Amino acid sequence: MAAEKARVEKDKGNAAFKAGDYATAVGHYSAAIIHDRDDYTLPLNRAAAYLKLGKNEDASRDCTTVLSLNPSNVKALFRRGQARVEMQMFTDAQEDFQSAAKIEPNNQAVKEEMEKLRQLPLKKSPVQGGPAPQKKLEISPGVRRRVPIKIIESEPSPQSISAPAETKATSSVVSTSEPASVSHKPDSQASPPPATPKTFQDAKKARDEVKPPPRVGGGIFRASGKNTIFTRNEPEIKGASVPSIPATAPRQPIHAKSFATLFDFNKAWLSVTSPVDRFQLISNIQPTNYPTFFKTSLEPSLFTAVVQCYLEFLGSQPNAIAQIKQSMEGFLNVPRITTVALFLSRQERDTVAQLLDKVGDQALTDRWKVILRL
Repeated sequence: MAAEKARVEKDKGNAAFKAGDYATAVGHYSAAIIHDRDDYTLPLNRAAAYLKLGKNEDASRDCTTVLSLNPSNVKALFRRGQARVEMQMFTDAQEDFQSAAKIEPNNQAVKEEMEKLRQLPLKKSPVQGGPAPQKKLEISPGVRRRVPIKIIESEPSPQSISAPAETKATSSVVSTSEPASVSHKPDSQASPPPATPKTFQDAKKARDEVKPPPRVGGGIFRASGKNTIFTRNEPEIKGASVPSIPATAPRQPIHAKSFATLFDFNKAWLSVTSPVDRFQLISNIQPTNYPTFFKTSLEPSLFTAVVQCYLEFLGSQPNAIAQIKQSMEGFLNVPRITTVALFLSRQERDTVAQLLDKVGDQALTDRWKVILRL
């Protein structure tokens, strides 16, 4: 009976995969795995769907499961190698492709992936460590380079003769054609160096006397500080004032909006990190609409992230218990929520139980304990 149910779910997953609905395919394959954990083709097919969705870590984990059941499975080695390339685990990916090539030396797909891997930049994965080999420096069109620029001076200025150390250190334009110590004026016009100040008060007074005019941002400037390229639009009406613009715009709150698809919600969810912003995002979806919104595509990672968000949000907003309670009741009605719960780790299940304890609804807690098998 269990094998028959697994076969039905597998067929549905294959149909969804061929139709390009990879998220639904993952749901059907997951349901099939529950009924038959010894069939290595089920995690193998789900790994293919995970690769299409860009979930490389999940794909690699499923392929490892396949290899524990069937160590010589070339497809599992091939797909895990693809996932590891995307995760920049190049050494491990190369080992997978080499193992697949030993089993099937004439497999053209494996040869092509190995060739692509050879053409990638020679560097170690951050996970694997090791210094990156030295490469010849090449300047691309997008790289900024220093270009010699000669500053036009209309008249001598004090700072051109002896500028304080502070203005020299903060200069943003460096001439590469001549050393910085070379003077651009004839020796007959050079002034003797100023006397070394004996006290801090003398040094401050000397700096104030030769302090350069305020710098203006943007463009090429004369020594006087005036802009020679860009002009500002001054108000024509006498006495008119230009409104000041704050240096940094205030942080805009996330306004309530509706999401057309789960993909749009996931994109918005990953774009923010604070519990307040994420709580506002999930609050935009009515708990009664969870079944039609999430359907069979709710991932365990997203569900646990929502639970963790609720826990952190309750730390500062304890009056949100009623809203979180409605949300957890809504998740109970999501299709395949039992399947989602089966893929939670022990630590993740404890996190859900911790949230339910804070909510304090015994009936809700009992329903979740049945699903979580606590």
